[in-house]
Amino acid sequence: MKKLVLTLVALSSLALGAYAQYPVKSVYETQFRSEADLLAKKDLSPLIATQDSYSDTISIVAVVLEAPYQADGKRTYYSSSSPTIVRFNVADTTFLRTRDFAWNCINVATDLDSSFTPKDPLKLGQLEPGMIVKLTGRVREFLKSTQFELLKGRKEGGVTVYTNIVEVIDQVDLSEYPKTISLPIATFNVGTWVNNVTTTQQLVTGEPYESAPVSLTNVTVTGLIKNNGEAEIFIQDGSNNVFAVDNQANRFRSDQGLWPSGKPIAPVNARLDSIQGYISTYNSNGMYGINPINSDWVFVAPNMPPTISTWTKSRKYYAPNEATTITFSVGDNDGTLTKVAMNYRTSISDDFTEVLAVKGTGNDYSAIIPAVTEDSAFVEFYLTATDNGNSTTRQPTVDNYAFWVLTDAPSIGTIQFSRRSDTESLFKGDTLTVEGVVTSTRRLIGDVYLQNGTGPWSGIQIFGARTDSFEVGDLVRVTGTVDEFSGKTQIRYFTTADFTVLDRGVPLPAATPVASSDIMNGGSLSEAFESVLVSLANVYVINTNSNIATDGKSRGEILVSENESAISGLTIDDKANRNNHILPFINTLNVDYTLTKADSLKDLFTLGQKFETLSGIVDAFFLSYSLQPRDSADFGFNSGISVRDENPGAFELSQNYPNPFNPSTTIRFRVPVTSTVTIEVFNLLGQRVTTLVNKQIAANTNQVVTFNGAGLSSGLYFYQLKADNRVMATRKMMMIK
Repeated sequence: MKKLVLTLVALSSLALGAYAQYPVKSVYETQFRSEADLLAKKDLSPLIATQDSYSDTISIVAVVLEAPYQADGKRTYYSSSSPTIVRFNVADTTFLRTRDFAWNCINVATDLDSSFTPKDPLKLGQLEPGMIVKLTGRVREFLKSTQFELLKGRKEGGVTVYTNIVEVIDQVDLSEYPKTISLPIATFNVGTWVNNVTTTQQLVTGEPYESAPVSLTNVTVTGLIKNNGEAEIFIQDGSNNVFAVDNQANRFRSDQGLWPSGKPIAPVNARLDSIQGYISTYNSNGMYGINPINSDWVFVAPNMPPTISTWTKSRKYYAPNEATTITFSVGDNDGTLTKVAMNYRTSISDDFTEVLAVKGTGNDYSAIIPAVTEDSAFVEFYLTATDNGNSTTRQPTVDNYAFWVLTDAPSIGTIQFSRRSDTESLFKGDTLTVEGVVTSTRRLIGDVYLQNGTGPWSGIQIFGARTDSFEVGDLVRVTGTVDEFSGKTQIRYFTTADFTVLDRGVPLPAATPVASSDIMNGGSLSEAFESVLVSLANVYVINTNSNIATDGKSRGEILVSENESAISGLTIDDKANRNNHILPFINTLNVDYTLTKADSLKDLFTLGQKFETLSGIVDAFFLSYSLQPRDSADFGFNSGISVRDENPGAFELSQNYPNPFNPSTTIRFRVPVTSTVTIEVFNLLGQRVTTLVNKQIAANTNQVVTFNGAGLSSGLYFYQLKADNRVMATRKMMMIK
């Protein structure tokens, strides 16, 4: 191999001299964006205007880091769907001086399709790591990563000429330079990856290393995707930040169960000492991925952890007083097992209890969850196995296995209740029958919702034939399959024989009072109130144009909050995407009026406008939550007219004190008119725990009641005040034992 004989100054002069037909740019100039740009999510190359545009033709002088072809003759980057694409990685020549990969690397690509004659006119097969080359082409974005696309020749006198597109200038020995830079996963991605959306791309720290060779150390395999023999894995660090190991090099095969070098594919829970590869954008959400070029770039830790087979749920619920045996298989490829256990709890607020598993034949183990006497108990458990190298595997890796203890068949509440990070119902895929009152119809907001009772987990969407026949207030029985659509649980039925209207004109469940912060994105109760009729009190319009479509047009949604100066709030969705975005108007004033058609909610309401009440159905779309008012009656406007009440005051339900408490707390309340008052306590599942008050209370008298939770588990509870059977207020309280 030749040594570098030209200085970097000489290289620059050469590039700008006899070979300079197009402007010469450094790789740094094709890649660099300021921190301010990245904070504003402006990560395109500064040389292009849009995701789909190309730069002007330029030349770059760079050193080859990874050649287009490997020693076995295969392309370094391979795609069976694009068999003519050739790609390789280069670094700016300043790397030879600074040894810094940041902003100095780019991926080079060309398509050697049938338009090329001969087959490799650019002589890419001659390139090898360490060669200093002058390349001519254009910059573009490919799958959200910047790349340099070589010219396909140029016409001179009617003949296609390929000279001066790829020019070898010199060669250096790259063994004297760093092969990779070691960086933590959090440089690129922060967070887990659920439904393909929750990992946050770290543009400010990660974008400088796009197309650079990076080493990630001390990571664990969390997932494996096999597709037509190809394999992709997902890894995470100790903080559960997830990274995709992409397979653009197609070097990792699963059809023979081996890496090309003969190493076993790293299974889920395997620890990797390090994994090396080139950084690129993995998916359209901006998640970064790493591309190992060959199997020698993946260093599996010498002590492989045990493997646990996934427990298959044969039943989703059991009867009270019925013990449950959990059977599963455990293996350890390079050692011996020292402990296999199951950890369970029968209440969401309890600690887990460990039970050692009993070994059966072969790799089979079993453990028993004792009988649970309480009806509607939610039982969770997970499995663990530890080997002689002190490596422990947990199954499932996130969340827990679960089942219900039920006397009767599952209700809407038990179907909806979920503690999974992806919010999926435990009963997904099961055919079940539910009953409930129709709270909204397709005519109103495009969907039909059923509700059984009030409070969290009490509502569900139904979807199927003849949904147009339902009316608000219908009591119906529906048989269908539990499914998840866009992150929302629903019952899908297929024929009109699958539903029965049991009664009509049934009073609707009272809208549950909630705070906007409880059900907005990230709210602690958002998922619990999915598909439930709720109401807000005294909220302001803080944004009249909150959702702009990709075409620049408004979708007409507004944001509301109890805080008039808030920046973020709850989305009020008018279902504009379903062509029924004009709210049906109810003329409760009995006056003449003329309606002018509005395009969306933003044309109906003004910034700062106050609603004394605002009701609707809580909608979910991939962990994004909004409130859907059904018609104009759901908007309680502030009329601005002062009315003197001879019996002043309002229904008051004070926050319990102390809070948190153990085990007793006091609750104060007051009613403005003599009423039959009930105060009830509910658990997180929406089940009534106890009734504290159920009697007539005189107007404007201060009342105090004590709640004693000595016989209950620690956790979150709700207490609700009703007057004459109308819900007036609901609050949360926390018991910690």
